[in-house]
Amino acid sequence: DTGKYKLYVSLEKEKKWYIYKLKDVSSPEGFDPSTAKLVFSPSSEAKDSRKVKDPYIINFGNIWYMFYSGSGEEPQEEAFLATSKNGVDWVRRGCILQRNTWHNYHSRMSCVLPLGKGFIFLYEGSSFSWYEPHFNLNIGFGYTADLKNFLDLTSEKPLLSSSGKGDFSTIRYVDYVFFNNKIVFYYEAARDENSFELRAVRINPLLGVHQESSKEKRMRIM
Repeated sequence: DTGKYKLYVSLEKEKKWYIYKLKDVSSPEGFDPSTAKLVFSPSSEAKDSRKVKDPYIINFGNIWYMFYSGSGEEPQEEAFLATSKNGVDWVRRGCILQRNTWHNYHSRMSCVLPLGKGFIFLYEGSSFSWYEPHFNLNIGFGYTADLKNFLDLTSEKPLLSSSGKGDFSTIRYVDYVFFNNKIVFYYEAARDENSFELRAVRINPLLGVHQESSKEKRMRIM
């Protein structure tokens, strides 16, 4: 590890999606798109033969774990995992969250949160029966003890959705930062008029206090 900032991006080329890595930098302002290097491609021998995109990457035990969305000829996406010792050369570990039940259209990893033992993961899912399921995603969650075996804890229904009055109930792109002894979650959510906005919610992991703004109260637990 260089100890510097890293940035991975997904780009479409000739109707396929690929994952690129920009050169590591000391400050985020230094990222240069011209340094993008191809590090992960679709595989003709795997389920992700046409699309690998939306990488979410963590480091644990000196191993890099890349969770990404993948698919073949069909537009529906599933969550996949690849690992690396250097963040550049990746080994496929296969699909870790298949399309099923309420998330039979999309099943995509959103973020991974370390616990004292194991990890909680949040994922995005949607159903064929929903309005515009490619964009209309809800949040489920699960647990993994070893980053090898992943247990879906919300297989019957979503954990979170946006409670707006429009056609979308979308919550997606959830991620977090630790700040002042709190966990700040950022996410994109649907508004009443079917536009989307970025929101944040703060959680105190010690007191279990959920601090909400007026906008955040529109997010509900199903």
